[in-house]
Amino acid sequence: MNRRIAILIGLSILVAALFGSNLLESTAQISIVPTPTKTAIPPTPTWTSVPPTPTNTAIPPTPTWTSVPPTPTNTAIPPTPTWTSVPPTPTNTPVPPAAPDLGIIQTSLPDSVAEAGASISVSVPLTMSNFADLDSAMWSWGDGTSDTCPVDSALCAVDPGDGFVGTVSGSHVYGQPGVYSVQVMAVDQFGQFDMATYEFVVVYDPAAGFVSGGGWFYSAPGAFTGDPAAEGNAVFGFVSKYKRGASRPDGNTQFQFHAANLDLHSTGYDWLVVTGSGYARFKGSGTINGAGDYKFLVWAGDQNPDTFRIKIWWEEGQAVEHVVYDNGFDQEIGGGAIVIHTK
Repeated sequence: MNRRIAILIGLSILVAALFGSNLLESTAQISIVPTPTKTAIPPTPTWTSVPPTPTNTAIPPTPTWTSVPPTPTNTAIPPTPTWTSVPPTPTNTPVPPAAPDLGIIQTSLPDSVAEAGASISVSVPLTMSNFADLDSAMWSWGDGTSDTCPVDSALCAVDPGDGFVGTVSGSHVYGQPGVYSVQVMAVDQFGQFDMATYEFVVVYDPAAGFVSGGGWFYSAPGAFTGDPAAEGNAVFGFVSKYKRGASRPDGNTQFQFHAANLDLHSTGYDWLVVTGSGYARFKGSGTINGAGDYKFLVWAGDQNPDTFRIKIWWEEGQAVEHVVYDNGFDQEIGGGAIVIHTK
């Protein structure tokens, strides 16, 4: 404010100088009005810059990237395999001749039955490309013993025949009653071989005793081939013994399985073998329901418990058996008894 007064006084002096006393007189009449006190003016507000509200600008979608398969690199090509040279089969390798070929074993026994202590003889045809190539032949008698030739003997011998078809023969004495399987084997110098089997040689001892029995057992499904579903109790009764001086046993056997309408009656026996005091086997022939020609084999055990098995069949020629009934194993009987009578 003082600055403004000073300025006004200065201006008055300047005007007086320029315009004379008249102006001063006029000026003297001018009353100076005091400068009003300034009212406080509120300060101008400071405005903070506020960013404008964004408008809804469309945001472009995030691009989806399609997977582009990489540019293939140069795949290594497997090298061409090198082939190992296989040496040719030498033409000078000797080819072995045909293996030995054995035929069917023949015995000197009527019905393959021999009394204990008697000598039995067997033989079998043998075919070879050259008998000079035969290394050995061996008989196995089924009782734990065997005989080999050459060197030839009465127990084992080779007859080369015409050099291509010959015979291997042998003999043996069984000291104990039993049922034995006889086997022969021929081997050549190249390790080739053939085998043949004879079943069975039956050795009996008339003085060993006899067997008898009767009772029943449960016959399970499958025993009777004509109707595998048949089952139930089966009954049996038998006696088999050697009379003095006889080579065949005497007696009879009957077996009935009512569920299958099976009724076997024996017509004769082929042999009886009693081994020890607790086991016997005998073979015979018979009819079923009064007809036919059937074979049967019985296994009888005088043990604890007693056991019984029977197999019945008919034969087509001498090589094929057609089984009619077989309970399959030494089965415990359900009632009755089996007795081995020893002397």
